[in-house]
Amino acid sequence: MTLFSLLLLGHILGTVALVGGAFMLQILAVLASRSGAPAELAVLARQAAWIGPRVFLPAAVLIVVSGLLMASQLGYGLDEPFLLVGLGVIGVAAVTGPAFLAPESARISRLIAAGGPGHAEARARLRRLFLVSRIELLLLVVAVAGMVLKPSF
Repeated sequence: MTLFSLLLLGHILGTVALVGGAFMLQILAVLASRSGAPAELAVLARQAAWIGPRVFLPAAVLIVVSGLLMASQLGYGLDEPFLLVGLGVIGVAAVTGPAFLAPESARISRLIAAGGPGHAEARARLRRLFLVSRIELLLLVVAVAGMVLKPSF
């Protein structure tokens, strides 16, 4: 077992947690929105807000740290397109969470507390919240493809 293999393991596990978790949240969001029970989307939004800083943020840190250390060991520079795409996507995800997803989840929770899970504005905000997270998931998939395919431009 080498340091590189441990870094690779950390990088893969972090990616599985982040991308797999985001994918699962999207599946749950679709199921909750189709259920006809507004309370299900509200519960899911609250759970997603809890998972973000406790699972997704540490996974993203693990991905970046292990990825940069592996790139250094392999002699890649930070000008490599696949590294730039990966770092850019992680950067967008790192900003989107605290700048939009977390405060919007808090606003939605307040609306639901005041008007119930069927509150029209809360439901509209939930749909927008999950749309933004779907776009973020798509970007994460693009980053994974970049890591695997390592395109050069």
